[in-house]
Amino acid sequence: MTTKKYSLTNDCIFHRVFGREDTKNNLLYLINAVFAEIGMQQIVHVTIMDSMDYGIALMDKSVVYDIKAKTSNDEFVNIEIQLENKDNYIGRSYYYLSKIHGSQLEIGDKYKQIKASYGISFLNFVI
Repeated sequence: MTTKKYSLTNDCIFHRVFGREDTKNNLLYLINAVFAEIGMQQIVHVTIMDSMDYGIALMDKSVVYDIKAKTSNDEFVNIEIQLENKDNYIGRSYYYLSKIHGSQLEIGDKYKQIKASYGISFLNFVI
């Protein structure tokens, strides 16, 4: 019997290892490793959210997050892995993060309720 090895750089494998309810401890570890690297406070819990955002209007641009999560501090985290298509990545990453950040308020909510939103990207190229 041979054992085939798969790379974490594959979107499906990445999601399987970090983006499921039964693997969310891996996601917590990953986010905390990145946060520690940049001197941010560690989180104690993470909730994995629906990775599809179809928008609310027919003409809204849909978004498919690799992993979308909410921390114990009610902050949002978008985690992406990208190997190719670097020409569109900066614009797309801004758009994805702004969709997450802008989704926090409903009509009547106060702006002071807005929490931080973070984008973590693992890239196979230099921006």
